[in-house]
Amino acid sequence: MNEIVKKVIRRLIWIVVLASAAFLIYLPSELGSALTIPPDSSEYSICLANLFEHGRFGFTLNGEWYPSRYAPWFSLLCLTPAYLLSGGDVLCMHWAILAFALLLLVAIWKMGSLCGMGRLAILPPILLMFVPDFLFYCRIAMTEIPYVTLFVILALVFVKFANHAQPSIGFCLCAGLLVAWSGLVRPTGFAIAIPFGIVVLVKHTPRWKRKLVLLLALGIPIVVAQFANLGYNWVVFGSPFRSGYNYWCAVPLDFPNLAFNLRYVVPFVEYYLDMPIVQITMFFLFIPLMLSVYAIAKKDFTTHRTLLPLVGYVVVHFLVLMCLYLGYYWADTRFFLSITISSVLLFFVAINAMMSKFGFALRTMLMLVVFALCLAAVINIPTRYLSMSARRSVWLAEAQITGAVLPSNAIVIHQGDPNVLDYFGFKDNKLVLFPLRREFNYVKYMTSPKRITHLVQNVPKSVTCMIIPELVDSGVCKLPFPNVFMEEPSLIHEYIAQGKRVFFQRGCLRDAKDLDGFKSRIESMGLSLKLFGVWNVPGISPNPIRHLYDKLLFPGYAMDSRPEITVAYYEVVVAEELSNNPLERGDVKKGDKQ
Repeated sequence: MNEIVKKVIRRLIWIVVLASAAFLIYLPSELGSALTIPPDSSEYSICLANLFEHGRFGFTLNGEWYPSRYAPWFSLLCLTPAYLLSGGDVLCMHWAILAFALLLLVAIWKMGSLCGMGRLAILPPILLMFVPDFLFYCRIAMTEIPYVTLFVILALVFVKFANHAQPSIGFCLCAGLLVAWSGLVRPTGFAIAIPFGIVVLVKHTPRWKRKLVLLLALGIPIVVAQFANLGYNWVVFGSPFRSGYNYWCAVPLDFPNLAFNLRYVVPFVEYYLDMPIVQITMFFLFIPLMLSVYAIAKKDFTTHRTLLPLVGYVVVHFLVLMCLYLGYYWADTRFFLSITISSVLLFFVAINAMMSKFGFALRTMLMLVVFALCLAAVINIPTRYLSMSARRSVWLAEAQITGAVLPSNAIVIHQGDPNVLDYFGFKDNKLVLFPLRREFNYVKYMTSPKRITHLVQNVPKSVTCMIIPELVDSGVCKLPFPNVFMEEPSLIHEYIAQGKRVFFQRGCLRDAKDLDGFKSRIESMGLSLKLFGVWNVPGISPNPIRHLYDKLLFPGYAMDSRPEITVAYYEVVVAEELSNNPLERGDVKKGDKQ
């Protein structure tokens, strides 16, 4: 009876922990937090909605369809439940990410228990809740958290696989299915099969026919997933080996020397080593690595029969990621988030193993001291995308109010995420986006249906040269936005001559100086700005508890709130149309957007 009571209490404790975690991670859907990292989060979400609504995995810009740079697998395999449960609400995609985050916490706890931590296995998932990078990615519709969750679940499978005397074909097939799922979420997930393959070749069964059968069971789902990728590329882009990345980012991806180059290694190593999250990860990894080396030197494979395969699993994947990303043209600590989160678990497992000879009370006290020190170290680690999401939290509200208040078929000068603007504001009202500057996704890119390497006389010297004028002029490549205001301001005269109304949104400029500069340029063209209206979007007040939690991890910024937004719209008109009488300058509208 006592055992039953203990089990019930343990279950209740876990229910409370997970409910608390869900409450702290969750953000109101109307914030649009899941879409704040373009083009990743906006494409994953909006393209899935378009797939269900229109049968095409893509999006529109000014009424024209474009394929996503991402394959549909992550959206279909991970976000679909949230889409269906929310009734097709794109803003609720973070429900799925939240579910994966909670599953990840359970998987971390389960691995700690498997590694002999007992009741102390609760410490790694609790510490994880205070790692800013973990919390941030739990709220964004990106692949990071689902990928890490599958990585940790596969770690559980691998530990059992490595310690199994003779794994069954069904076991290998299940492992292969999980690896295939992970690879469809992120291509690096296919490499998780490597440690499984090594164990089959080195350890299991001396019979080569049996080894071959196990490898086939492991590899068949992975091969099927790869063929699914190739088939999708063939249907959408005309070639199995051309993806959405090549379509949108032909520079640098069509030029191997630009996309992958050894000259990136040194500056990127310096960049990574300078990042606090990387420094913390290295610290967490050091002790389990040293303990593993010591155990191997002593040939103590029995005592550490769980730790050793787990360390090997993480190290192999870390080496794979190093090979892939250190020579890659883009550096980002999120590529290594699976290693960071695994290092938290490995650190506590190793510390617990080193204290195994102590009594339970002493070991618990020491582990709590270690936990407190780690907590002090991980809180307030700078997160790369936080400042971006802070600036972009108003885009959703701006898009919605723009579509609601401006007349149909108008031209709108705006600077923001064109995909979000189109889906939430422009598409239904047939508004046309006229970007202010060529410095944003889709605006600064050209689309390349064909491989362009052999079509270019002068190879781009930098990854920043994303547009090649000669290819655009010849029609080989296309600009989704051929014109932007700062390049072709005179187009406004053409729009007005065609009877179209042109509007400028005040919210898209950085400060008053920008507005003055824009106004001066307009006036130099014989045009002027007439105030069309001012609208207020009420702010979203934070939950006090979640607000304090966010403030603890992200000083000075809480992700669960939004201030009141004031949006002003100006119509661009011919200067002669303006009267000196203020009452004749247009019907100035004011209102609140609820």
